[in-house]
Amino acid sequence: MKRRICGAWLCGSALAWGLQAECEGFAQSQLPHPRDFAAVLNLQTGRKVALLQPEQASRIQASPGSTVKCAVAAAALETGLSYGQRTLHCPGWWDPPPQLGLGRLPCWDSRGHGSLTLSEALAQSCNVHFYQLGWELGAVALSEWLHRFGLGNALPLATETAPPPLLATGQLPGWQVDPWDLLAYGAAIARRGVPLEGEVRIPALHLAAPIWDSIHAGLRLAALSGTCRGIAPEGIPVAAKSGTILNSRRVGRRILWAEDFQAWLLAFWPLPQPRWALVLHLHQGKAYEAAIPLARQIIETIASSSHSLQP
Repeated sequence: MKRRICGAWLCGSALAWGLQAECEGFAQSQLPHPRDFAAVLNLQTGRKVALLQPEQASRIQASPGSTVKCAVAAAALETGLSYGQRTLHCPGWWDPPPQLGLGRLPCWDSRGHGSLTLSEALAQSCNVHFYQLGWELGAVALSEWLHRFGLGNALPLATETAPPPLLATGQLPGWQVDPWDLLAYGAAIARRGVPLEGEVRIPALHLAAPIWDSIHAGLRLAALSGTCRGIAPEGIPVAAKSGTILNSRRVGRRILWAEDFQAWLLAFWPLPQPRWALVLHLHQGKAYEAAIPLARQIIETIASSSHSLQP
């Protein structure tokens, strides 16, 4: 059987969506795979204004992948590990301290990213940059910060002994989150830590304005020229973070296809005062091939229907 490229799944009429009059979801819409899921949250009211395949939400448990790098960036800035224009160099791999027993860890881009500031590392989702920050922060501090951002409840036991580089890049075995965890996480970042009680509870996060500025700058850069480039429709400033996850049963395989991966996509818009937050999970596919163009169409649909989505 011929393998399919995930981007090709976006063709056809399945994405020609309309919104229900009550604005609670997309009418008769389907995502590329029956186990995919998407939701859009109104950041002013905490109301879910759009849902795609909502029955899947309770069935999705997946590694958070690179989406956790926003929380790690906040920890590094708050503790002073990342400061000013500090750069870390990425040659395409990172050699952990021997006591971790991990062996050489790859960046997702084997060519390397060169020297990057923290905002640039967020934009490019550079694994090497976050391996290093994770090592400097340590597992205990990382765990505390992940709990603050609402991602720690599903952490495996004995996290204090977990390899910090894997924790900092969302690759810790056994660690899984659900879409509501990530939607609340993305919404908290979008709202700069201002809490909100709604259909999705957004936690309070007390961080200085420059920290939020740096994170938002990195996610905006991701949408402009980084791993989420192409997500923003013309005239709509978007901030975004993606995460591509290799299915555990495919670890160690030499040949990998698009369907051997899963993808998360978080986004909020329009900047600088975002009103909407999106979480998207694809059961099969890479973020840059499938999730980015799909998220763009969701954002365009919300924008074109915004007159009916007033709080």
